[in-house]
Amino acid sequence: MRIPGNKTLVRFAGVIILCLALAWLVYLLLGHELIRSIHNSESTSAMGRLMRHRATTVLEAYYKRADELMILLSFWTVAALAMASIVTFVLRQPVGALMVFCSLMLTSLLFFAVLELFPSAIVRFGLDRIDYFAWKSCCLPDPTMVFRYRPLMDELIPFQGYLFSPVYRVEVPVMRVHLTTDKDGFIHNNAAPEVPDVAVIGDSFIADAFDESDTFGRRLETISGQKVANLGVPGYGPFQYLEVLKRYALALKPKYALFAFYAGNDIDDLRSYRTWETEGGYHTGYLLSRSFPVRYLAASLGFARFLDRFGYATKAMLLQRLGRSYTPQTQVHPDVAVVKLGNNTHQMLLTAENKESSTAELVRSREGQDLKRIVAEFKDLCLKEGITPVLIYIPSAVSIYAEHSTLESGKNWLAIRDLEIARKRVIEDAVATVAQEVDIRLLDLDIPFESAARDGELVYYTFDTHWNSRGREVAAAYVAENLNLIRRDVAASPAAAK
Repeated sequence: MRIPGNKTLVRFAGVIILCLALAWLVYLLLGHELIRSIHNSESTSAMGRLMRHRATTVLEAYYKRADELMILLSFWTVAALAMASIVTFVLRQPVGALMVFCSLMLTSLLFFAVLELFPSAIVRFGLDRIDYFAWKSCCLPDPTMVFRYRPLMDELIPFQGYLFSPVYRVEVPVMRVHLTTDKDGFIHNNAAPEVPDVAVIGDSFIADAFDESDTFGRRLETISGQKVANLGVPGYGPFQYLEVLKRYALALKPKYALFAFYAGNDIDDLRSYRTWETEGGYHTGYLLSRSFPVRYLAASLGFARFLDRFGYATKAMLLQRLGRSYTPQTQVHPDVAVVKLGNNTHQMLLTAENKESSTAELVRSREGQDLKRIVAEFKDLCLKEGITPVLIYIPSAVSIYAEHSTLESGKNWLAIRDLEIARKRVIEDAVATVAQEVDIRLLDLDIPFESAARDGELVYYTFDTHWNSRGREVAAAYVAENLNLIRRDVAASPAAAK
């Protein structure tokens, strides 16, 4: 076999890279405009048939898919050229192979440096699918809260649920999220009054919604008539909730401060925060404050994981289309639970979040004691400022729906179903114990959510761990009703009489 000369290979690689660069330039200038034109037209041509579901699919979903295809095309093109260069140069000139490798490394480092300086370009290139870049595009490092969201963001994001994948063979409509942040980086809080009656502090359950009017906070405001500040941040845990109270909520002088504890991951967040304090590790957000080489390595590994996830999903879907899937097409995916609520049946992905073995062990654990200290300090700080503190318990979806899943569910889910049901009250009872020992009012959202499930209502997304719009409405109605009771109790107390 005749090995091509170095000059021939370099010319060929140069032409391919130039074509790739031109393709990116054309795509950045015209790609999204072309996609928008096809999406908005009523064409039945071949191009129109590529978007046969456009009537029910938001435009941003097509942007996302096109961006991913461009990223993958670029990666595999460069990877193929790199491999050809390495093989040729190793056979002909080892030093040349090393130079090519170093050139590629230098190019990737320069590209990474540009994204570090101009994080707004991350979303434009579609790189927010990669874990590190997703954090970089939306967040800033913080010395006590690990990270915080960038102020004054305004983005439209397609949404099907962060657990969604075509691999599960379940149709989930693509919805649109209008994400905004206020001057302090709080999501969906631009309509908050300067002097609220209620400050709600928590994680993504408090922050996330399709738009600001859809949030738990705005729904609570509408139902209760109380003015609400929405101080939730996705990815935060109890340590950060306390810091948000100190840094922001106390200065607002609300009548009530709500501490929203989520059973699904707040125990893990307590552990992660301790790890961050000693070793520097909390989700991926902690990397924002690390050195340049560490951030570059994290981005590179994240890109590799993205390719792995994309490759796995592509392979699984191809096997399914060819009829070679590991389960027959007539069956549900092994990981999917079939949940029956009233007369309605839903296919859901229920994550195994009930990891604590017993209530007594959890209360005695370091995490249980940390939670008790945090809630106690939260209460004391509120009372000193004349604020009524309230602890809210948010159950995980698996705790609500595990017992409603049927034997038609996938085998992997059925293997853990009984254990999830057995442990559904462990964290709930531990939080109730902490509330009793600290002497703070507890509002348990397990009560209205279990009632809704018995009535056939779905209050969580099917492929996401969060509430849907109906769930936010049910939660807001329950909290509003109990805030009225608390207000009466406070008004009738001896302290209020004085």
